[in-house]
Amino acid sequence: MPDTVGLRHVRDSDLEFLQALYADSRSVEFAALQLEEAALQALLSMQFQAQRAQYRQRHPDSVDYIVTLDAADVGRCWVNSSDAGIRILDIAVLTRFRRQGVASRVIREFGAKAASGGRPMRLSVWHDNAAAIALYRTLGFQFHGEHNGYHELEWPAVAGDRRSLVSQEAATHE
Repeated sequence: MPDTVGLRHVRDSDLEFLQALYADSRSVEFAALQLEEAALQALLSMQFQAQRAQYRQRHPDSVDYIVTLDAADVGRCWVNSSDAGIRILDIAVLTRFRRQGVASRVIREFGAKAASGGRPMRLSVWHDNAAAIALYRTLGFQFHGEHNGYHELEWPAVAGDRRSLVSQEAATHE
């Protein structure tokens, strides 16, 4: 397990890191296109900008965080929080830092915030993303529907339930 996982607000100076993270997180799907390097970089840049614009437009009050591991930038988590619940819009960790508990810790933190307010936490995951689906199931997310190839998942907070995802996960493994 990592020592110190943290969050900080995205700054303008993080744009290069975020674009590299986007490319890293999409490397398998874009490699299948077998594009020349210049075309691949142009496509990745366009897709990255489109994602940012879409999140900002659809969720103007959302917050984009850099995920840190021992003060090093290793990922991002873009979150929209409202009275209706917490929605994780995007969570990504650089390939070399995956499977170390980084994303789990971040998700648990937001799960605890959702639970403290008696709100659900939701996210969407592409139906082919087996690793992410397995992670979310381990954390207690439940299938809540499908939309345009994405599984809609929810971690339902019961009114008055103040348990965090950590305690919920422990309860399901006892």
